[in-house]
Amino acid sequence: MLQLRRCKELVSGVTITQGTLDQRAAAEGTAKADVLVAQAGIDEANINLGYTEIRSSSDGGIGIANFIVGNLAGPSSGSLATIVSEEPIYAIFR
Repeated sequence: MLQLRRCKELVSGVTITQGTLDQRAAAEGTAKADVLVAQAGIDEANINLGYTEIRSSSDGGIGIANFIVGNLAGPSSGSLATIVSEEPIYAIFR
C-alpha cells in the first residue's frame, strides 16, 4: 500500500508513468488476494482440526480400545472402543 500511495503522488507530478502506477495497483490487489487465500487455509485447517477429536454420546468408561494413539482409523475400521455404562450398576451376589 505504501508503494501505491507513493506512486499516486509521483504520477500527479509526472515523475512516473501511469503504467507503473497500474502495476503497483495490481501488485496491491494480488497481495490482498494472497492474504485472503492464506486466511482461508488457516480456516480450513481449524475445521479439519475439529474432526480429530472423538466424543461419546453416552457417559461411562472406556472398555476395550481397538486402537491406540497414532493408529490410522477410518470409516471402515470398525468400532474404535467399547463404552461401558457406569450408572446404574447392578450386582447380584449369591
